[in-house]
Amino acid sequence: MPSRRAHKKSRLGCQECKRRKVKCSEARPSCSYCIRANCTCIYPISTSFSAPKIPPESIYASSLSPNPSSLSPYASSLSPNSFTTTEQPITTFDSLDLTLMNHFTAITALSMFSGEKQRLVWQTDIHFKARSNPVLMHGILSVAAVHLALLEPENWSQYRLRALHHHDVGVRLFNQQLSNITPESSQILFPFAVMLVVWAYASPIIAKDDLQLDDIFGLLELARGCRTIFMLHWDSIQHTPISSITDFIPHPRLHQVVLSNVALRALENLRLVILDSTYGHAIGRLESVFMKTVGESDDVRSVIAWPCLIDEEVWRRLRANDTEALFILAHYAMLLDRYETQWWWVNGWSRRILTAVGHALSDTDKESLGWDTFLLYVDDYRKEFLDIPASVE
Repeated sequence: MPSRRAHKKSRLGCQECKRRKVKCSEARPSCSYCIRANCTCIYPISTSFSAPKIPPESIYASSLSPNPSSLSPYASSLSPNSFTTTEQPITTFDSLDLTLMNHFTAITALSMFSGEKQRLVWQTDIHFKARSNPVLMHGILSVAAVHLALLEPENWSQYRLRALHHHDVGVRLFNQQLSNITPESSQILFPFAVMLVVWAYASPIIAKDDLQLDDIFGLLELARGCRTIFMLHWDSIQHTPISSITDFIPHPRLHQVVLSNVALRALENLRLVILDSTYGHAIGRLESVFMKTVGESDDVRSVIAWPCLIDEEVWRRLRANDTEALFILAHYAMLLDRYETQWWWVNGWSRRILTAVGHALSDTDKESLGWDTFLLYVDDYRKEFLDIPASVE
């Protein structure tokens, strides 16, 4: 009898070939079988990068965080793999990526920030730059995949995998370029950093578990990292279209704006409870953002700026779960609630923060802070912008 013809086993094949138990040609971006079957060809991320047995700290911690060891493992746990080699990431794209790019241009770019100028920047300028900058391309595709995971829950798993892949590859490229940033590259890295902020707020969409307090801080750390590039390279950024994102920095307008009765009471109570002068600037910034919402209630940039603008000492105390710092954060959640119905990528954050802070505070802390009264303010503030009669007397 003639011996059976030996063949090399395909260990790096695509998901579709593995599912059907056929030999994969391992061609990129689509294998021969998927092309013939006219189906989406997706390779597991682990085929390109080695995964350690014990997940390390967040791969972007060293670049974006002054205290990498303090980051929550939540951000890393979103990723199926972390990069441990010097191998260059694969930057080929397939038909699913084309779908993601079309979705970003037609829909996601219009739903990230308010204002015609911002929509034009993300729909045209950033899209154009991404054609020749893989880091931007991966950033765009990762955000678009998260957005589609929200809009098409029946395809959640597929979009989740692709979102994590592009996020991981994009962050790796970002970290490599960040180590040798130039005025020219800052014009690419800053838009990617802004997309990291969107990713940070949107990532719970593709997470399997609820956020704990350390998880929230780990994600907000990404937003603070965006500030670093802005501060160091503003001279190069300010003359580019993306610089329009920076007018989100709120400035006090006490003589121009009258806060709502509910917001005034909440902030007055906050100042009565928090006597430590260390928190004065953070509370002042928060009040400024509250005021900005009166005239520009649809501008989400104002509210996401607050975690970026608070002092390093206040941020350190937040990470240490200081009671007063957490109470200030809860007031930020009260403000954030106002934007959730309009902006998909911040939806649910108010509840997440309030729940996490509520679990972190002891009954004694809650009593001394007036937590129950504060929750009434939160409820009435929500009713206020929904035009429902309030209950606080």
